[in-house]
Amino acid sequence: VLPRFLNKGVAYSGWGDVGPVAPTDSKEDIRRRLDRMDPIQGPGARPNIVGMLRRFCCEIRVGDVLVTYDPRMRQYHLGIVTSDADIQLTAWRDDYVELAYVRSVDWVQVLSRDSLSVATRNGLNGQLSCFKVSDGVRRELLEG
Repeated sequence: VLPRFLNKGVAYSGWGDVGPVAPTDSKEDIRRRLDRMDPIQGPGARPNIVGMLRRFCCEIRVGDVLVTYDPRMRQYHLGIVTSDADIQLTAWRDDYVELAYVRSVDWVQVLSRDSLSVATRNGLNGQLSCFKVSDGVRRELLEG
């Protein structure tokens, strides 16, 4: 998936079948829509998915910095968000296509994981695919 992010200049998040997510949507409303479109997801995963959808669709702004990690190359890719979230048909792999939330991103910098401080590496070990980093982590990444 990461090469598609970088080559297409985008960031993706799944569950696009939930429909548009607006700042006025309550977590409960998003959860109900998620329940209808994906009843198989366990109840423990739902709060994380709802939080990630709200963050990706409503909290990230044009001009914000996104970070994604390539574990194979041990590199962080930094990008600047250049669009609001939009729902598009997305090919994650050649054999898997779904509706996803997509944002245009200008991927501008690559940092070796080994070049970062232990505190910053620890600050980037979030369990969620979309989370907010601390100001200190953000500063170190941008100074990279």
